[in-house]
Amino acid sequence: MASDYDNQLIESVTVRRNRLLTALLFGENPNERRWMDSLRLFILSAAAAAVIASVCVGYSFVSNLLAENRAKQEQQAYQPYSGTGA
Repeated sequence: MASDYDNQLIESVTVRRNRLLTALLFGENPNERRWMDSLRLFILSAAAAAVIASVCVGYSFVSNLLAENRAKQEQQAYQPYSGTGA
């Protein structure tokens, strides 16, 4: 019996500390806290999407640039030499 009471006491203290910590960090209004958490998640998601999109655009640009350079080099390799020889 004493151990059940001790466990309940420890759990209640843990819950109280968590509530105080979240109230200290986010304020006392739980609705505002949920709204801010959702807004933070939306902003982080938008930032992650922007980073992923920029990586895709950068990869496409670099691969296109390399393909154009490779095509120019192949075209120059197959053209006959047009210099004057002595």
